[in-house]
Amino acid sequence: MLIMVTGGIGSGKSEFTLRYAAGLAREGIYIVTHHEVNPVQSVPNFPCQTIHTSGEQGLTSVIDQINRESNLFQSESESK
Repeated sequence: MLIMVTGGIGSGKSEFTLRYAAGLAREGIYIVTHHEVNPVQSVPNFPCQTIHTSGEQGLTSVIDQINRESNLFQSESESK
């Protein structure tokens, strides 16, 4: 499941999103598109992998990679 949360700078998107995700799932992936304080630490007992995007690996590539790695029904030929 992919949920997008939008809002202004300093509006509390990150903390809201992490707490929301912690209520839905056992684990999560937090994608950082710019340098910021890591809010993952503010949600205890929620295992969350943080991925930083960069110029060489943009947001689209990161989401595609996550989708491919988490697809249980992907055939061997699709994984290459």
